[in-house]
Amino acid sequence: SKHKVGELFASLEKLLEGIELTGEAASSRLRARVLSYGEMLSSSIGCNILNREIELPQDGPDKTCCSWVDARDLLVAVDRPGAAEEDKYLNADVLPRKDKTFAESKRTKDHHRVVITQGFIASTPKGHHTCALGRGGSDTSGAL
Repeated sequence: SKHKVGELFASLEKLLEGIELTGEAASSRLRARVLSYGEMLSSSIGCNILNREIELPQDGPDKTCCSWVDARDLLVAVDRPGAAEEDKYLNADVLPRKDKTFAESKRTKDHHRVVITQGFIASTPKGHHTCALGRGGSDTSGAL
């Protein structure tokens, strides 16, 4: 499904308002979540532009070229028991998803030639939260 940039901005605004209401510094977990919006927004905007500008010559309702995939579905942080919260959420190490056919199946199912995703972000080991990759994280996520 097409990712709406407006929905991402609305979600970010609510998150920032919630942080502001606490009157306290944001935790590492919340900071990683806020940081992820830059990647989510830029990849959504890029996917939307490509889909608007490049129409595929095919039959059917979906003539778009790109499929947007959340990197947190592809990359999972390595569990590091005893690590500081800041390292777990803002300096994470990652492994690729064990099911290596996920992105390909998404592309094929939606009949898209290109999969657009993010760099620099992943999900935590249990998949409940967002974490940011450490130094070189975009290179790591791009290679995986």
